[in-house]
Amino acid sequence: MKTFIKVLIVLGILAIVVMLGTNYFISRIFQRDAIVKVVEENLNTRFDLKDVSVNIFSTSPSIKLKDIKFAPRDKYADDQIDADDRPEITSEFVYLSELKLNIDIAHLFQSGNEVISEIVIGKGSSISDAKTLDKLRSSLAVLSKTGFDLDILSGKIELQDDVEVKTLFVDGKISFLEDLNLEATDYDLALAKDSWFDIEDNSHKFHGNFLLSKEESEKILENIDKYIDEKTSKATDNGYSVDKNNIKDKLLSGLVKDDRIIIDFISEGNINDPNVSLSSAPESLEKIVEDAVKEALK
Repeated sequence: MKTFIKVLIVLGILAIVVMLGTNYFISRIFQRDAIVKVVEENLNTRFDLKDVSVNIFSTSPSIKLKDIKFAPRDKYADDQIDADDRPEITSEFVYLSELKLNIDIAHLFQSGNEVISEIVIGKGSSISDAKTLDKLRSSLAVLSKTGFDLDILSGKIELQDDVEVKTLFVDGKISFLEDLNLEATDYDLALAKDSWFDIEDNSHKFHGNFLLSKEESEKILENIDKYIDEKTSKATDNGYSVDKNNIKDKLLSGLVKDDRIIIDFISEGNINDPNVSLSSAPESLEKIVEDAVKEALK
């Protein structure tokens, strides 16, 4: 995710430079090899793309890039070898089928230094950069005993449709002017508007959530029911009435929306080593069940 956000910023900066450049500079900066090297100079990655088209002399200037790949940095990036002389990337962790930036020139001229862009990410794009996901799973480890399995978050996000989002770039900081919603097969990822990233010091603050599919949510909810039955069986077998629904409600407080598991999180600090926390931290499983059983035994 961090690489995905940073490349949008780099391309946004390129767009600004082009708007103010000469015809010669424009033709030079938007050669494939030039873009590859500019991105690799700003990001710790190996980068490639197949095609670039620029339309700046119109009322709606835009930049469109196709078949974009990001992979772990290697000798080709470090040695600045020309893009045409490199082997094809086969182990990408971010793939963008198409990325289009539509620049609001009127706002740029009025504000002087604020750039508003509409970014369109093509259907079929995928993201599998998992540092934030790993930290989220760690934060939910307390629920692992119930069968609250989040291994699906280790898989890549593959977009089912084009995604559009408006961003504001000013003084090195990019902010979302509207929510960013990425819909995948097993879960959806959303970043709330006003989430931001600062390219100058790599600081960021994202408010977001993962919304699991109905199918995956049902599996987890069934496992939780089994867990509660198991932990309260001794009391119920002896004729005591344990409020299992109350246990489940407490356990899943803030983690269910429209019968789907939702995980709200905040990611902040340095984008390369984010501090990730849950907006709704679950209570201790043992304490919730223990309190319910004690109540039943009174």
